[in-house]
Amino acid sequence: MTTARAMTAMEPPLIELDNGWKKFSRTVSSNRKRLSRAIVRSAFGLRPNSGLLSEDEYWAIEGIHLSLDRGQSVGLLGRNGAGKSTLLQILAGHMDLDHGALNMRGRVAELINLTAGFQPLLSGRENIELGCQLRGLSGHELKRRADEMIDFAELEAFIDAPFVTYSLGMKMRLAFAVNILTDPDILLIDEVIGVGDVRFRQKCLAQMERMRHRCAIVLCTHSTGTLSQFCEFGVILDQGKMTFAGAAQDAVQAYLELKEDAEKKKAEARQKKPKEPVAPPAVLADKEDEQAHVYKDENILRDVTTVWCNQLGEPVSTFEESEVAILTVRADFHPNPSRELVRFVVYLTDRDGNRVGHSSIRARPSIRAFIEADLSLDTTPLANGHYNVELRLIREGETLYRAAIPPLLINRDKESWGPIALRGEWSVRRPHRNKPAATQD
Repeated sequence: MTTARAMTAMEPPLIELDNGWKKFSRTVSSNRKRLSRAIVRSAFGLRPNSGLLSEDEYWAIEGIHLSLDRGQSVGLLGRNGAGKSTLLQILAGHMDLDHGALNMRGRVAELINLTAGFQPLLSGRENIELGCQLRGLSGHELKRRADEMIDFAELEAFIDAPFVTYSLGMKMRLAFAVNILTDPDILLIDEVIGVGDVRFRQKCLAQMERMRHRCAIVLCTHSTGTLSQFCEFGVILDQGKMTFAGAAQDAVQAYLELKEDAEKKKAEARQKKPKEPVAPPAVLADKEDEQAHVYKDENILRDVTTVWCNQLGEPVSTFEESEVAILTVRADFHPNPSRELVRFVVYLTDRDGNRVGHSSIRARPSIRAFIEADLSLDTTPLANGHYNVELRLIREGETLYRAAIPPLLINRDKESWGPIALRGEWSVRRPHRNKPAATQD
């Protein structure tokens, strides 16, 4: 299957993938054997057996065809392990095909591993200049683009500091600006961009929207809403095979039907298993006080508000498979608050009342007496179901606030439960850029 392209196009397709195949090894020993065989055959001037599978190998993608013109965009849908990221890495040039042909025409920008290639001991400005030169910019054009990138990343006060001293959010913002503001012909995106706070994410999405007419865009996503918003075409991958290619809305409908069928089969399988007693979830994640009530130090805090959002900044209650969940927390203090660091801690507990993980950050109240922070939570390790969430604000070992906040609801295939490494990135709104406001734990 191939995506349709305009027959009136005056230039050849920017992306042409013809019958692409890529295989991986299941074990380290199998991978070593494959590399050894390839070295031996190369030494004797023989071509590798790229079209054959050896022991413990499998096809990550099989017979993929893709063709995109300038101004066209395609979204890749599929469950984890379907081959979406592998296909994106091949288009980006990070992997070679074992069989098939790939032509990429024009300048490629990739929002995959944003900070790859940035030099930690160089300043932000020097990294911008290096990035522009690697992308073929020089002279006056380089200077103009560098100024645009600094302004877009909102790092004027820190642009001459070493890159290694930047916070994770600052690194991501600068990397996004360098990758997106060089007039690429092809844009490759792995999931919706998750850079900085909600306001900055909206700014990034708006910039990507402006680029749609002059780029060929390939977006790898689990979000059907994102695909419908940004893409003209949709492709569904399943176990490395392209099972559907067509209009974005048709792809979304086909994908939802596939998920519904999979859920029905899982439900039928669960009904055949004997039911196990499930303990009621704990109200809060505190092992010492399971029924702890909401507590707020009225002498210090005026109000605390929380909301779960998707990456478009829209309030949502349920997150689909591998979506990033964004928790926005705002703490309003009484006027003239203490400038001591306040620690924000978010705890998750599973359906059995067991603590799953936690994430925290330290920040100082602004002179306008508030702290507003976003936690971008990677939901990939979380199983399907309902998670209780507790928020605590702590200053110098003293609890200022403790309460159960709206739960986190995950809709995905994974069913295993237990402790995990909770992966989250915090960002704090900084009213004054000259004064660093937070340190992340």
